Amino acid sequence: MVHWLSSRFFFPLAAMSAVAMLLYGAWRELIGPWTGPRLHLNLFLAWVPYLIALAAVRVQQRRPNSPWLFKLMFVAWFFFYPNAPYLITDWRYLPGWTNELWYSVVMMTAFSLCGLSLAAVSLYLVQTLVNVRLSRTLGNVVAAAAIGLSGLGVYLGRFLRLNTWDLFTQPGQVLADVEKAFREHPNHMGPVGFSILFMLVLASLYYMFLELRHAHWSREELRAWKAPIRLPRDYDDRDADDDWEASGSR
Repeated sequence: MVHWLSSRFFFPLAAMSAVAMLLYGAWRELIGPWTGPRLHLNLFLAWVPYLIALAAVRVQQRRPNSPWLFKLMFVAWFFFYPNAPYLITDWRYLPGWTNELWYSVVMMTAFSLCGLSLAAVSLYLVQTLVNVRLSRTLGNVVAAAAIGLSGLGVYLGRFLRLNTWDLFTQPGQVLADVEKAFREHPNHMGPVGFSILFMLVLASLYYMFLELRHAHWSREELRAWKAPIRLPRDYDDRDADDDWEASGSR
């Protein structure tokens, strides 16, 4: 299980989140009550799509012939995905923090990096699953749709104060709030402009992640790290990915 989690970026993400929470806890203990955004809750919500993606990978390996379970997890992931990049919008509260501004900047940077990293890794895991189960074309479509709709999702959460649960509990109210937002911005520059710009930022981040993940090693890297061949870290697990080829060939 350790190798399985390691090959899916769990430990770096956990380490980053631990540092962020340590900074948050130190503020409350050493500086005073925290009056800013609920960073700890937002970080927990940012982990939700990643954990769903991990569960979907496990389902693919253990129960590759359960399409409905995979579809259910995919829908849940899709709706919760904007919670990961949402973390970086907490910067809007920074002008109101006059005490220990230097510490606030460090702490907000830590939480923002957690959100962006969770967003990139979560999307990568799901796109890989779609590539295996369906096709690379559909995988690219899923990635583009998730990135595109995340801009709107983050706008709804940050400026209209809606959350993922509202989509299930009161969808009518969500649609009414969206219509109101567009009506209050006749030229649509508010919601549309934010959604497009946020989409571009998230797309550039994901492109960078893919390039780093799939980049060829340079000559100096091969000499420095002495790893000309990098096998999957879970390649020798008894419960490894033996089902991938079988499920992908259907």
